[in-house]
Amino acid sequence: QGIEFTKYKALMEDPETVKQKLDVRGSFVVLSEPRAGSEWFMSVLDQHPDVCASGTASSQGGRVGFPRDIFLPYDKGTRYFEDHAGAMRMQCYWSFVEKWMPLVRENPGWCAAGGPEAAALPEAARPIRRHLPKLCQWAKLLDGQQRLDKPALFLRYFERIMKADSQSWACQCPKETKVAGTRIMTDWIGKTFKGKLGLNLDRNELDNGTVLAESGGGGGVPSFWASIQAVRPKIIYFKRNIVDELISRHVASATGVFHAKTEGDAARIRSRGRNVTLKANGISWELLRRGQHRDYIKQKLEASGLDVLYLDYEICKEGMQSCMQMAERFLGVDEHLGYNYKTTLKSIDMSVGDVVENYRSVLEAIEKKGLNRYLSQQWVALASTGRDGVTAVDADATAPTITKPRTSVAGAGAGGGGGGAAGAASRFRTNSTAAASSKPPRPSASRALGLSSFIQISYQIYQHAREGEHHQDLRAVHALAQAEHEA
Repeated sequence: QGIEFTKYKALMEDPETVKQKLDVRGSFVVLSEPRAGSEWFMSVLDQHPDVCASGTASSQGGRVGFPRDIFLPYDKGTRYFEDHAGAMRMQCYWSFVEKWMPLVRENPGWCAAGGPEAAALPEAARPIRRHLPKLCQWAKLLDGQQRLDKPALFLRYFERIMKADSQSWACQCPKETKVAGTRIMTDWIGKTFKGKLGLNLDRNELDNGTVLAESGGGGGVPSFWASIQAVRPKIIYFKRNIVDELISRHVASATGVFHAKTEGDAARIRSRGRNVTLKANGISWELLRRGQHRDYIKQKLEASGLDVLYLDYEICKEGMQSCMQMAERFLGVDEHLGYNYKTTLKSIDMSVGDVVENYRSVLEAIEKKGLNRYLSQQWVALASTGRDGVTAVDADATAPTITKPRTSVAGAGAGGGGGGAAGAASRFRTNSTAAASSKPPRPSASRALGLSSFIQISYQIYQHAREGEHHQDLRAVHALAQAEHEA
């Protein structure tokens, strides 16, 4: 934020400003995927007075605390870490701790050299001279631990974050904080999407659950899964339709706009985000890989026994107030009415046909690999559209019959508040036995929710349970709601 190092340090150590320690039961982690909208979700959630999702606030109201992506692997942010090596916020990152804490413990003379300005400080320690007070303080706390390989170090780091423990962690939350949380991208977990140096958490684990032996030493593999089992924070899994995530990423690359924060960004997306040609076979393979990785994440969450809230971008986009109410109840904080949902612009809705030049080739590649289950409502409708532009109605059609399906291509933002049933904003667990009744409700049942929201929610339930025993019932629920809406 451009704040002078010494002022930043004083702010972080001021007991009247920051939370010194937090009950771990109030902690949470947001799991998400690239282009799923979690950047926007975290920005809105952080506006709650009892929630800290990005750090402490200065007296001027600006956030200067811990970064949102403190678990970013070093090999996925190398330039950032190198360019900001002297910044105090580096002390917040796991990559920084992983690199320097073992060296500080192996070289106790660094801490005995008389402080960061001492001439006796060896050359190897000079890059972190300003960070040494905090690193040495933490090293002293860890002296009693005989075993401190990387998995053990990561567990201690994770515990300190979830407790906002100021004794060993530089970055803090506002004093009024009751609930603190951070974000971990699912691409940073497991072997599938590891970076060049392979520094992911649980990097020895395949999507099928196979755990590989670590090669070449390295002090062990830090584990996200083992750490959440030990610390037991609440988990919010915020996700989006995978095909739409992929398209959003390609449009962002084509336009250079990854988060639409100004009208100029939106105009750039509308002008340059059209007629993008995708490598159909490449998209289908990436879809397969990401689908398998999502299944792996869900299976690990379901086996964890932790409290997990599943939130879908599509539902939150249609009714963010309901979405936030669900998050508030899950985190145990009071309802907040002062959210500004336009921290980034509302997603730019454009026709799939306008965005993707070769959408038919993409559909064919997806169908050839049997991956239709990953298609969103918009793509299902597009697949059923004939060449003459008239929607082809089919006995198995599951989506509203629209001739120009639209998809959100600026994945960072979602808009609007209100509407919808808060309890239905999150997805049902896959093992739910109460997903649907044996008989579809009468049309009047939808009026209690509001027609538009009922249609959205019923379709969302169907999407998640389409391969389950309630397939036919859920399709009937959605068809009934759509018919009533049209009437």
